[in-house]
Parts: sequence; C-alpha cells; structure tokens
Amino acid sequence: MLIKESQLIQKTDILNQLNEAVYITQEEASLNLSEVPVVVKENGNNMVDYGYVVKLSEDNGYSLFESIEAIKESNGIDNLTLLVDEGNAIAMQESFDPEHMVVRPLSEDSDEVFWCDFVSEAYLNDEIDEDVFTEAIMVDNSKDLAMVNRHLDKLETRKNKELLSSYDKYYNDIKNIDRNDKEYYKKMADAASERTKRDNEAHKRLGDGFDRTDVAWNRLQNIRRIHNEKRNKKIATAVAGTALVGAGIYAYKQYKDKPKSVIGKRIAALRKVYAKFMKKAQSAKDNGIAAKLKKVAAKILSVIDKLMEFLQKKAG
Repeated sequence: MLIKESQLIQKTDILNQLNEAVYITQEEASLNLSEVPVVVKENGNNMVDYGYVVKLSEDNGYSLFESIEAIKESNGIDNLTLLVDEGNAIAMQESFDPEHMVVRPLSEDSDEVFWCDFVSEAYLNDEIDEDVFTEAIMVDNSKDLAMVNRHLDKLETRKNKELLSSYDKYYNDIKNIDRNDKEYYKKMADAASERTKRDNEAHKRLGDGFDRTDVAWNRLQNIRRIHNEKRNKKIATAVAGTALVGAGIYAYKQYKDKPKSVIGKRIAALRKVYAKFMKKAQSAKDNGIAAKLKKVAAKILSVIDKLMEFLQKKAG
C-alpha cells in the first residue's frame, strides 16, 4: 500500500476512529502484504516502518529479508528503506544496516528519557544514594508515566471546560450591568472576583496531586522505601563478615530478562541523559559542580555498559 508523504500531513479525527473500532480475531489481525503502508518520499525513496516488517515476518513465517522483498514486489518498487526506532537500532547491534535503515530518534520528551533524567537529577542533588539510583534507573516506569500523562490530558480537558463555563457565567453577570449604575465599578469588580474564585476552585479540584513530576517523585520515594527494607533485611540476615551486595543487582537481574528492544530503548534514553550531563559539566564554571556532574555521568555510563553487556549475551 503506497502512501505519498504529503498525505501523512492531513489531519484525522483519531477519537472518532477509536469509537468506531471493532474487535477482531487473531487470524483477522494477521498482517498481509496489501496492508503494509509504504511511504513514498519526495526524493523518490520508499520507506516502511520496521515494526510492520517484523509483524509481517512473524504472522506469515517469513524471514526479514523475505518480507522486504515481498513488500517491494507487491508494490512494484525497487528500493525500500526501513525506519527503525532508536531502541530497536541499538538492540540490532551488528545487524543494523545503515545503507537500508534510518533511525527514528527517541524523543527527548518521552517518558523513558523523563524518568532517567529525573532519577539522575535526584542523585546529583543527593536526594537519593548510589544504590537507590542504581535500582531506580532500571525501573520500567514508562508505563506508569504514560498513564499519568493520559490522565493529565483528561483533566486538562475537564479544566478547560470548567474555565470556559466560568467565563460564560462571568459574561452573563456583567452584560446586564448598566454603565450609568452608581455601583457599576463595584459590580464589575464583584463579578471578576467571583470568576477568579471559581477558576481557582477548578484548578485546585482538578490540578492538585496530578503533576507529572509529583507522581515521579512519589514513585522514587516508594522505590527508596522498598530498597531500604530489602537492605535492612539483608543486613539482619547476613552472615557475619559477608559483604552486602548492592540492591542494584535486583534491578539488573529483573532487566536482563526483558526483550532486546526494551533494553535498547532504555540505553537510548540513558545516552541522551548522559550527553546532557556531560554538556553541563563542560560548560560549568565551578570545578566542584563540574566534578559532581561528571560523577553522575560516569554512573549513567556504567549502567549503559551493563545493559550493553545484556544485549551482547542475548545476541550470543
């Protein structure tokens, strides 16, 4: 299915499409060649999302190469470039082909980057220690934050409706006030005051406790509490003279069993945060601040190295 690049710019009503969605069977959900969207770029190149190629391969028992050739033949084209998410590109390692693949960078605004940056900043500011950092930085928190963001969107919509309703009431209050009325200015001020009061109540009712950073902070504190409980329990039961193993080991153990694409995505997020801290360190005028920033960057780099080690073991 060929799609011109210009067609992708057109707006669609996603909510209406979702409302009209119907349940389908697994067989009906299988991807066939005619359903794979291929974008025809203005420069003549043809591009397909790597995820579609993988699904086509899995649903039809093709190899990746067979799927690519089948898509080309089905659409009557002689070139095809795969658009690969940054996490998948990292997970591919040596099999990534820069001649036939381009990388879609992980967004700086993604939940993955937000969480890694948030935990790193907490470590920089001595709000958490090294062990808690090691555990928290490995937590798959993106799903939680994505859910929070969806909730925030809903709240924003409700809040906007309430504020609009508040303005309508204010407009009705003032439109009939006679300019010749001796109390004109007082009545106008009273109406404005009532509107401000309603607006503040709406903000308080719908806005408190749902800020993205507040949610992340509560999550981090919970991780710290659980971490300390584990550490205290281990200290209490440890044989005398036995060194305490860092709680970060638990997090690493949990993460190494995740799919390669998930590990790759976390590496992509950590690389962005690492680059941010190194840039800050290089521009810092105070040597002490620069040293602290580099310490956090080095810790982030050690986590990246550990995750890369997991990927290499999976590839092997």
